[in-house]
Amino acid sequence: MKSAAIDKLDQALAGGSGERIVIGYGNSDRSDDGLGPYVVQELKTRLADLPAISFISAQQLAPELAEDLAGADEVVLIDATVEKLPSGIRWTTVEPSVEPPFYLTHSLSPGFLVNLIEWLYQSRPKVRMLSIQGDCFDHGSGLSPGAERRARKAVRDLMDHFTKEE
Repeated sequence: MKSAAIDKLDQALAGGSGERIVIGYGNSDRSDDGLGPYVVQELKTRLADLPAISFISAQQLAPELAEDLAGADEVVLIDATVEKLPSGIRWTTVEPSVEPPFYLTHSLSPGFLVNLIEWLYQSRPKVRMLSIQGDCFDHGSGLSPGAERRARKAVRDLMDHFTKEE
């Protein structure tokens, strides 16, 4: 019997599965840092009937995610940023990076995660990052009013993206 890792490797080498994965990450106990998980939860509710889309909420990007992402064709990473963005959200393409994670940390940069997927699974899903401007990163739950508005816009944009391709 083949392991899940071998199945993912077989899919990656065969050209992917058609699967799309959305990962929202951040700490929901730090107000707007929870933008990623918030958007993922909203999308899960609204896009539950679409095939081949998986949703993951995480505190941070970890090495263990590489196996889950290896067979995907498209990955969207969603995170909060402290940067002031002209439209409140920003899309970027994530390229592999050999920048190692900080010593004694379990968190990875998006580019290093893509590099890890390539190295371990010889796979290169299309990975894009959706950064959403946050306003408050203090301890507390819930989003600030501005962050919630930007999160709703991000949800609409992502729904348009995923439903236009169906």
